[in-house]
Amino acid sequence: MRFVHILLLHFEDALQERMRALIWFLMSLVNPLLLILFWNGALGKSGMMNGWTRTDINTYYLLLIVTSSILISHVEDKIGTMDIRGGGLVRYLTRPFSYFWLCFFEEIPYRLLQGIFAVIGFIILTSLIPITHIPPVTIWTLLILIGALLLSFLMQASVALIAFWIVEVGGIFDTLEVVRLVLGGTILPIILLPNWIINIAYISPFAYTAYFPITSIQGKLSSETQLWVLCMQGIWIILFICLYKILWFFGLKKFSGVGQ
Repeated sequence: MRFVHILLLHFEDALQERMRALIWFLMSLVNPLLLILFWNGALGKSGMMNGWTRTDINTYYLLLIVTSSILISHVEDKIGTMDIRGGGLVRYLTRPFSYFWLCFFEEIPYRLLQGIFAVIGFIILTSLIPITHIPPVTIWTLLILIGALLLSFLMQASVALIAFWIVEVGGIFDTLEVVRLVLGGTILPIILLPNWIINIAYISPFAYTAYFPITSIQGKLSSETQLWVLCMQGIWIILFICLYKILWFFGLKKFSGVGQ
């Protein structure tokens, strides 16, 4: 019941700041729509590239709007800038509850609220833009989506803890975002990239937060590939849990009540 109560309290906060969620949704909406326009023109009369049709690409980018709104966490600024640099972390250290879980439960309502905006936008856009048939969501796809949410949050939270040692962390956050755009399949489905970038993307955590969840929803992954994706997500989740614990342990030794 304690977890439910904390989650409900953060839902109230998210509803009070619903314009923030709407702005983040609009940011996730613009780029995919521009990319749809670009690739529909770039494909020309052939309408196909590497086995991907025009409607496949339309479907991918429209699903990207939904998945990026629901799965991709933006907790790094709160942890790194507001709590560590600004000293806001002090009020959490005296609470009888893990700072990690407090941040997680604070983030979930925003993911759900942005997800509602994204689903509404998806329904409207699919009535205007032709897409391929989307099969029913399987248990494997559902597990991949949950894994993507956990992995995204852990990755952003772990990177944010670098603020214990580095004052200006904005550049690191921006660099991480640029890498995610390329290796996560935001700019272009990974399968359409050069082979050397594909190989890098497949061993990085970024592809498992966006590209593979989307292609799983599209029904483009076999059962064996979905199992492999879950294993890779599990490996990266464990690695980021370890990284978070290490950075948290040593970072607290450097933290002062007035921030960094």
